[in-house]
Amino acid sequence: MTDYQDHIRQLLKAPGLAGSTTGLIIKRPGEVENLFAHNPDLPLVPASTIKLFTTALALDTLGPDYRFITEVRGKLSADGLRIEGDLFIKGYGDPWLVPERLWMLGQNLKATGVREITGDIVADPSFFAGPQNASGIEQDTSSKAYMAPAGALSVGFNAVKIHVRPNRKVGEPATVYLQPSTPKLLIEGSIKTVTKGRSSYSIEIHPRGDANVVTLSGVIRADQKPHQLWRRITNPAVHAAAIFRDLLNETGVKVIGTSRKGVTPDELPLLTHIESPRLADLVSKVNKFSNNFMASQLYRTVGAHVYGAPGSSTKGQKALQRFLKSHLDLSPESYTVNNASGLHDVNRVSPAQVIKLLEHFNNAPRLRIEYLNSLAVSGGTGTLDDRMTEERSHGLIRAKTGTLAIASALSGYAFNPQGEMLLFSIITNHYKHGIQAVLNMQNQLGEFLTSRSIRTLPPPIAANGESSKED
Repeated sequence: MTDYQDHIRQLLKAPGLAGSTTGLIIKRPGEVENLFAHNPDLPLVPASTIKLFTTALALDTLGPDYRFITEVRGKLSADGLRIEGDLFIKGYGDPWLVPERLWMLGQNLKATGVREITGDIVADPSFFAGPQNASGIEQDTSSKAYMAPAGALSVGFNAVKIHVRPNRKVGEPATVYLQPSTPKLLIEGSIKTVTKGRSSYSIEIHPRGDANVVTLSGVIRADQKPHQLWRRITNPAVHAAAIFRDLLNETGVKVIGTSRKGVTPDELPLLTHIESPRLADLVSKVNKFSNNFMASQLYRTVGAHVYGAPGSSTKGQKALQRFLKSHLDLSPESYTVNNASGLHDVNRVSPAQVIKLLEHFNNAPRLRIEYLNSLAVSGGTGTLDDRMTEERSHGLIRAKTGTLAIASALSGYAFNPQGEMLLFSIITNHYKHGIQAVLNMQNQLGEFLTSRSIRTLPPPIAANGESSKED
C-alpha cells in the first residue's frame, strides 16, 4: 500500500501542478476507508464535473425512460384543411429538439391533412420561467455557443451555425451563410476579403427586440478555406417559431401570418406532438460531450416536476438539494451549486462528495448501467476520446471531465484488466502552468489505476489529506 500511495503522491508533485490546489480520492466500492485521499473534503470549483450531479438528479427524479414532448395545437376548419387563426407550438424543455426533429413535427401536422394556417406560428415557452441564462453569465459576455440560454421551447441547442467563405473578388465582403436562416436572424456589418496579413474577424450575436442580430467585422484572406463556427441566440421561443414557420412553408403547409411568442389557450385541441429520445440517451449526450445547454434544460425540467410548473433554475437547485440530502446525507451548507452545467466560477463541491455520488449510483440497480454508460470513455468516445488511448487504459476509464480557466477535474470509474473497479475524483484549481500539465497528470493517474491489480493490496489506510498547496 505504501508503494501504491507513494506513486500517487509523486504524480501530485509534478512541476506542472506547482502553485495549484488539488483534491483527490481513490477508493474501492463498498469500503469505508480510501485507498488514497488528498484534501478529500476541500470544497473546490468542479467545472463540468458538476454535470454528474445534474444528470444523477434527472435520472433519479424522471427515470431513464422519461421522454420530453413538444405539442402543436390549433383550431381546425370543418374540412380539416386549415388552421383557423394561430397555430401554437408548446415546448416542455426538450433538450434535443434539433431542426430535423422539428421538420418531422411539421410532417406530422401535414399528415393530418392541414395545408394552410391563416394566423401566426406562436411559440409557447411557458413551461419554464425565470432567467434563461445560467448563474455566473456575467463572467463571460461572448456569444459563443456554450453560453446558449435555456428555454422550454428551444431548437438546435439555441445556437446557429455560421459559414464564412472568402469572396472570389478581393476587397469584397465574404459570403456569410446562417444555418438555420430565418427572418428573425439579421446580419449587419461585413468581413472584408484581403490578400495580405492574416484572417482576423469577429462574429457576435446580440438581441434587438425579438430578433437576433449577427454582427460581422474584420478581414479574411482570399486563400482561406471556408470556415464554420457556432454562436448562441437570444429569445429561444421566437427563434423556434421562426424556424417552424419556414419548415412548414417548405413542406407544403402555407403560413399566412408571422412568428411570435405567446401562451397556448387551454381550450385548443392537440393536433400532433413529437417525443424526444429516452432520458438515458440524452443524459449520455450531456456527460459524454459536456453539453451545457442540455444540462440547464434537465435542471429546469426536474424543478417543474418536483415543485410544479413552471420550471426554473431555482426550483432545480431546490430539487438537487433535496436529492443530495435524502440520498447522500449532504447538507446544503457543505457545497455550492448555482448552475447545472459547471460553467463559470459559481460552484463548489469536494472530491468526497463526488465519490459519495458515484458510489450511490454504483449501488442503484435501476440506474447504475445508464449512469455508467453516460460517461466519456478513455480512448473511445466523448471528451476522453483522445486521452489515455494506450492499451493499458483504453476503454477502462469512464469519467466526466471538467475544464475552466481556473479548474480542471476528472471523476468517475476506473477498471483494471481483471475487472476490478475503483472510484476516483480529482479536482485541481488555480493551475499556474497551463492546462496540459494538469491533463498529463490526470492521464498518468488513470493509466496507473487501470494497470494495477488491487486484489493483493493490504486493507486501505485512512489518509488525513494533507494540503496540496505548493510553495
